[in-house]
Amino acid sequence: MIRYPDVKNEMTKIMTSTFQKYVNIIWIVVAGIITFSCSEDKVEPTKADQLFRPILFQANINANEAEFSWVPIKNAKYLLEISRDSVLFQRELQTVELEGQAKYLAEGLWSQERYSARIKAISLEPGIKDSDFQTIDFLTGQENIFYTPESLMSDRILLKWNSSKDATDIRVFKSDSLLDTIVLSASEKETGTRWMTGLVPNQQYTFRIYKGQMLRGVVTATTSKGI
Repeated sequence: MIRYPDVKNEMTKIMTSTFQKYVNIIWIVVAGIITFSCSEDKVEPTKADQLFRPILFQANINANEAEFSWVPIKNAKYLLEISRDSVLFQRELQTVELEGQAKYLAEGLWSQERYSARIKAISLEPGIKDSDFQTIDFLTGQENIFYTPESLMSDRILLKWNSSKDATDIRVFKSDSLLDTIVLSASEKETGTRWMTGLVPNQQYTFRIYKGQMLRGVVTATTSKGI
């Protein structure tokens, strides 16, 4: 009995083998493209042409002082500006250049005043531009250069303050009414003392000390009842 070859089965085997070869070729090409793309990314990394703004820029307030802090940036120094206004940067503008630090203490600010501050990173690397400004505003607290009043008599009170702080006058208040303004003498400024006389027995007074129009301290005291 003559057996004829199974032509259909042979054709199926040939087609399957050919298809598998094409699939393998396609996978090799795809893998090559992916590998080339990844190698291209590694060879040519992008580099920013401008510094980022300093982040976490903030002011920690203690009375009339503000301590500024921020996250340092590599290859940069800083330009800090402070003004006594609300983000206008026009009134009493202070400009400070800082290098190698990420903190700055601003002293001698006005009490209970609105201030603005901004900072930018200045590039130390050629070809890299400075950052834009990072801006904040804040309200100062109350400075008080007065010490606790002494010698509370029926008609006078001895006021004392930190003589290292400049002062020009003391204003006397009863409730919210201004009673008198006392211009301080040179000796009073040097010693940081002033007798407040002509007061009424058993009366509460508020004393405010100024440097020009800058309030530097507030204290309240009551005279004794007397005899």
